[in-house]
Amino acid sequence: MDPNQQLYAKDTVTRLIELFQTQFGDYFNSYWEDMPLEPPTALEYPALMVQKIEGGAVIGPTSTDEVTETIMIYVFKNTADVVGSTNVKTTTQRELQLLVEGQDPTTLHYRTDSILYVLRTYLTLDQWLIDSDVRVHYGIEKPSNAESNVAFADITMTTQRRVIEQRTG
Repeated sequence: MDPNQQLYAKDTVTRLIELFQTQFGDYFNSYWEDMPLEPPTALEYPALMVQKIEGGAVIGPTSTDEVTETIMIYVFKNTADVVGSTNVKTTTQRELQLLVEGQDPTTLHYRTDSILYVLRTYLTLDQWLIDSDVRVHYGIEKPSNAESNVAFADITMTTQRRVIEQRTG
């Protein structure tokens, strides 16, 4: 983390990175607070990146602002990781789908080892958010510096929060 970030309140990106690190620990070889200039190397997969791509505010006359942010969460996994798998019907992309959206077979709640569990469980981010809309897209690509394909999920999370200015005087 950039030491200057301590001069600012934690934003949604920082809060989500902290939640994912707490929940997943060493499962991900790298966590990023933005999209890196160069794609991660094979040793950095699986990787998780959180990036703010859009923001806006409705600035109200009563010092109550409605702040909207669009956050992208990227999950990358090397397709070579499933080579030699005993279950040949499982692909990297399918493993990624289970990691992102996996549900308990009995309760149909998100599994505690899924990305959507973290988003669902901590939806308000300690009273930070009042609403969220989450969309997931999957794909496979071959980054220019990679020897094999990389499966990815990009999760678009649009959030709303209310900011109430504290007036003095």
